[in-house]
Amino acid sequence: MARRQFIYGLPELNKEQIRAANNIANPGCFATGIQLGLLPLAKAGLLEDIHTTGITGSTGAGQGLTATSHFSWRANNIQAYKTLTHQHLGEIGESLKQLQSKRNIDLSFIPWRGDFARGIFISSQITCDWKIEKLVQLYEDFYADQPFTHLSQEIIF
Repeated sequence: MARRQFIYGLPELNKEQIRAANNIANPGCFATGIQLGLLPLAKAGLLEDIHTTGITGSTGAGQGLTATSHFSWRANNIQAYKTLTHQHLGEIGESLKQLQSKRNIDLSFIPWRGDFARGIFISSQITCDWKIEKLVQLYEDFYADQPFTHLSQEIIF
């Protein structure tokens, strides 16, 4: 039996390949959020040491029932899990290498379970000496033709 060939289904990375694919691999939720924040930086060759944290609501962090998935446990509580070993690290690394293959990238990721139902918030830190205006332009250029990604500089309180 022949193995099926899959294209990684992140449109911001593989739009043309997805259009022609028979089989598409669904990106993970944390992986998607992290990659959307880092792909423009990878394309510019700016990634080396990345420190990322992310918090997900109760609809994330696994599909099965566990003691920590019940509302009575999650209410007024957050918990780190799979620290530095999360299953999406491999797919994130592969995508970043697709755009920045000449430099080693070290990604540290700490995922958290939050006390809310839906959503993900991700924050990544890197070392970069570019001015903010140049970084904003990098993101605007990278995502200019990506209808599923919206950039905003608006601060919401």
